[in-house]
Amino acid sequence: MQKLTILNTVFEQASKYKFTWMHPRSHHWHLIDYVLTRQRDLRDVRLTRAVRGSEAWSDHRLVKFTVFMSAKSPKRQHGRSVVKKLDVCKLQDATMQVELQSSLSEALTDSSTDGWPIFKKTVFATTAEVIGYWKSHHKDWFDDQDGSARHLLDEMHDTHLSWINDKSNASERAAYTSARSAAQRSLRQIKEQWWLKN
Repeated sequence: MQKLTILNTVFEQASKYKFTWMHPRSHHWHLIDYVLTRQRDLRDVRLTRAVRGSEAWSDHRLVKFTVFMSAKSPKRQHGRSVVKKLDVCKLQDATMQVELQSSLSEALTDSSTDGWPIFKKTVFATTAEVIGYWKSHHKDWFDDQDGSARHLLDEMHDTHLSWINDKSNASERAAYTSARSAAQRSLRQIKEQWWLKN
């Protein structure tokens, strides 16, 4: 059961916008053309009316209805699983290469490797056990300064706090301005040196 609704009878409007056909002899107007929709979609319909003065090869008036259509944005996948990568950098070590070769030889000999899926799974699992997974290390120029950058910022903040507590003191303001300029200049140099090294 579709639970349909006749849209022509939903909206309150003048009769001239409801009737769609005039009897040729009595010249009485009648509503005999309908627009149907499901009840659950009724909230999206804005207006339904007969169109007066339209030119068509028919003695019926056209019926138009206006609907509101909204497209839902695609759902974003949250919490996607992160693909683990093998730490292949460890294979630069000759000892690690020998250990991996030995482990792979033993694993491929002991297990049945008939077919690509089993072979692939065996090789990946053995390699992961030997060299492990790659761990990202987010290094930043600020993290490698052994407190020198932090000392500059602390000094700037201390002088700023002193000036805030006594805004009328010109010497406190001058000390803060000097400390801020020195901190900005020194931090810029530290950052440039770090980027040149890395």
